[in-house]
Amino acid sequence: MRTFIYKSLDDLIIYAESLGWIDTYPDGTDDDYDAYVTDAIEQECINFIQSMGFEVCCYDVDQQLR
Repeated sequence: MRTFIYKSLDDLIIYAESLGWIDTYPDGTDDDYDAYVTDAIEQECINFIQSMGFEVCCYDVDQQLR
């Protein structure tokens, strides 16, 4: 299994988009953008990348990989 390690939400989004994921969420400047939307984007990107055959890990500076 291939592994994708991301360090930020931007890394995750960019990689998911490179695999074909389409961002349908509001911009970060919109009034309806909040922590819930951020979490939903992260989870959707993770699910999409996993569906492409990857294991997805977040690199946390304090805890290393999680």
